Amino acid sequence: MSTVQANLLDKDDNKVVPNTTTAAVYDAAKEQALSDTLEDTPDRRALGYPAFSTITSYAVGDVVFYGGALWRFTDTHLGAWDAADVEAFDIKTLLDELVETIEDGTIGTVVAAAFAYLKAEVDGLKASLHDANVLLDAAFASLDAGSYKVCGLPRVLRSKVAGAPSAANVPDNWDPKTMGVWTGVPRSTEQIYMDQANKKVYAAPVLTNSTNDWVVLN
Repeated sequence: MSTVQANLLDKDDNKVVPNTTTAAVYDAAKEQALSDTLEDTPDRRALGYPAFSTITSYAVGDVVFYGGALWRFTDTHLGAWDAADVEAFDIKTLLDELVETIEDGTIGTVVAAAFAYLKAEVDGLKASLHDANVLLDAAFASLDAGSYKVCGLPRVLRSKVAGAPSAANVPDNWDPKTMGVWTGVPRSTEQIYMDQANKKVYAAPVLTNSTNDWVVLN
């Protein structure tokens, strides 16, 4: 056992006196003191903030744990510790600033700006969808305008009724007087059925005299 271990400080008169405590008891007391010290730093005082690092670039407002205390950067920083770039920081400061922010309405302003941004994004999305629908309508119109007849019937069959081709969904450009009863069955593999309500296009690559011959293309 060393001299340091063999002696203790007498707190009554501040004198070093012989220690009768065994080495095992001394070591246990030392371990407990070390444990108590570690328990107090850094986690309990860092409060989740990262330890300062010389290889990290810090921006104004960043908070770090250094030297047993919290510090907030007042200037950008990279490299060795420089007290000129920081100010003391603690949870009370954070709470005081939060209360001040609430009182001066800054949070309300930020929330309002966020909602305005979100609304602008939604409006932009709506505009994009509208433009896409306009282009699709124009494509359908162009396809219809360039249609020709097959088997004496329109190549492009247009319907404003939503749904796949069927006997119930009669195309708008189907004339029963000259074309006969619409059954929903494709007459040619060159025919195209346009569901204008859902922006769907159907074709019949194979004919079996059934409405199931129609296959959606988009």
